[in-house]
Amino acid sequence: MSDYDVFPLTLTGEVGSTLPNDGTFTAHDGPVPALLSGTHEEWDRMAHAVINAASEMTDYISDMLALQFIAENKPDVKFIRERGVLREVAYSAINKVDCTKTQGKNSVHFSHRRMYEAWEKGLMPHLTDFHDAPGERPHYSKKFLSDWSFQCGKRRPTMYTFETPEGPDGMLLPAQNEALLNLWTKIWGQFGWQIKVLTEDDAKKNPLYNRLNEQLQKISIPELRLPYYKILAMGNLENGGWYSDYDTFPLYMGGDDVNLPNEGKFTLYDGYLPTFMSAKPDEWNRITDLLISTLEKMDGEKDDFSLVSIFQNLFKKKLEGPSVSNNQIYRINRQFQDSNRFVCGDYRKRRAAHFRFSFLPADILYAAPLFYEKWEDNCVDKSNERKLVKSTSLVDKLLSTMFQH
Repeated sequence: MSDYDVFPLTLTGEVGSTLPNDGTFTAHDGPVPALLSGTHEEWDRMAHAVINAASEMTDYISDMLALQFIAENKPDVKFIRERGVLREVAYSAINKVDCTKTQGKNSVHFSHRRMYEAWEKGLMPHLTDFHDAPGERPHYSKKFLSDWSFQCGKRRPTMYTFETPEGPDGMLLPAQNEALLNLWTKIWGQFGWQIKVLTEDDAKKNPLYNRLNEQLQKISIPELRLPYYKILAMGNLENGGWYSDYDTFPLYMGGDDVNLPNEGKFTLYDGYLPTFMSAKPDEWNRITDLLISTLEKMDGEKDDFSLVSIFQNLFKKKLEGPSVSNNQIYRINRQFQDSNRFVCGDYRKRRAAHFRFSFLPADILYAAPLFYEKWEDNCVDKSNERKLVKSTSLVDKLLSTMFQH
């Protein structure tokens, strides 16, 4: 039995299918009866014990005080008290979970007292009134479980990207390309994502590579072939997943994004641009097959071979092409550099920010850290959404490390 402000960490259905301590009545949250277990006979035994204890208590009566009275005054009534429930605020800073505090805990209790403590520690900067803290439990509990899953659990999602020698736009020098990829990796990593960088070698492992590559020889501009290879590389993954170009950075991507939207159907999030996508494995290869059949019908001199144009035509013809989710990616422009024009609503609930259109690729190295600093200062504390830890200036921290391996 659990109170509904107690949520599981490692207490899965498989673990809970066998009662601990051979079914002996157990209070897993120490003296607090927020998570209890026992056989039918044990629940019946303790119910009678609590009723008898209440009849002897002279002060305020509650289930917690009754169990405490039994533990202190009824040595013949045995039950087990454990400390398997996390009862403290396990953030070491805003959005930074102290994983050492969660070790050995099977669940977490978001009690009134814990909410007051979280407020006192500055973890609810958007609240000015101490008494409002308990009302934050729905949001706070969801956020903590997401942060814990990212930072301490085993279900950290993976974001894939495709590295090209001259960057996403083919306009970077090798050192700039390496720096941009390094910056992108650091920021997605700070949002809790594992990173996997794919290359053309991964594309070549896809059984469809030769067929598609043969059709791509119709394209005279090599840079226009590269977007096709990232589709192949993703199709070679056992579980499919999320894809982002490394000029696109996270905004509101949380723990629930472990699961792919649209039931895993191939989805574009940045209009028809193949900059931010998701799909299960068979969907990546279904789209590759569709691209091959489309290219087979195209003429090298008359047709537009850009992947953007082909996706747009497939979508318009409704040939089971990509699903397009609009308003998911915010295309950053230079206006954000003016703090008076930084409108938080523009970014609300967008999955990611795309810097390509208003910035030269090399400029993103400096624009992205500056954007995140302004985004945190102007938006994140007010909305209480995911943010990076401000232990030092984010700009200084990222710029000082972007050239490190």
